[in-house]
Amino acid sequence: LSLFKATAATAPGCARTHMGLGVVYSEGPWPMSRAIRECRKAVNAKPDLPDAHNNLGNVLMAAGVHEAALKEFQTAISLGLPLPTAHNNLGLAYLRLNKPSAAVAEFEKALKLDPNYADAHWGLGSAHYLAGLLDSAILGFQAAIRLDPDHADAFNNLGACYLAKGHVHNGIAAFERALVINPNQLDAHINLGDAFTRLGQHDAAVAWYSHALAINYSLPEVHLRLAQALLNCGKPREAAAFLADALRLDPNNQRLRELLSRLGKGTER
Repeated sequence: LSLFKATAATAPGCARTHMGLGVVYSEGPWPMSRAIRECRKAVNAKPDLPDAHNNLGNVLMAAGVHEAALKEFQTAISLGLPLPTAHNNLGLAYLRLNKPSAAVAEFEKALKLDPNYADAHWGLGSAHYLAGLLDSAILGFQAAIRLDPDHADAFNNLGACYLAKGHVHNGIAAFERALVINPNQLDAHINLGDAFTRLGQHDAAVAWYSHALAINYSLPEVHLRLAQALLNCGKPREAAAFLADALRLDPNNQRLRELLSRLGKGTER
């Protein structure tokens, strides 16, 4: 960081220095706004540098500014960036904007350039999943796993496909594999809770939802699912506590308010 900052001070118009600073800020404990600012400086210093637009798109994506990221990826490609990564990033932006057909087209372009690009197979599977094409999604995730056996997200999404098709035990196996690779894969913990709920194994569901909240406590929907699992275990008071937490996180959710009110009346009897 110090080296990049010193270089930027002596050569403020150097696009690649600002790009480097942007990457450092995006990967460290700093606000994402710093990374965006540096990447914008890179674009302003050299507007015809495709890498600068691609990097700006990446940090905008990380900040959740998907429409702006989409434009930067499109600019990077129009300036001649032929890397599969550029099309993959554009596909990811379309995914975030809930445009699966456009995402499919970009992931397919990435795979035409590099058929062994595991993340692009994952993206293609994700786009098909979003479109409800579960069999095609499964093929995409399986291809990603063949190329990268440690692709935790691919195992998690494969499990989600199996769960959606009613193949609960296959889903559980895929989610568990995702957690062997990455024990902090949040969605896999939540999905295991959902899977065991389907099987009526509510104690196990409670455990997995609890694991998910240990990773990220600020998810009202997971608090709700945990509360429902606790109710199924005959523990209304514990359920009420998690519903109350969910309502604190989402105070405008009328459904949560009504559930908590009904549950409170039930526990008073």
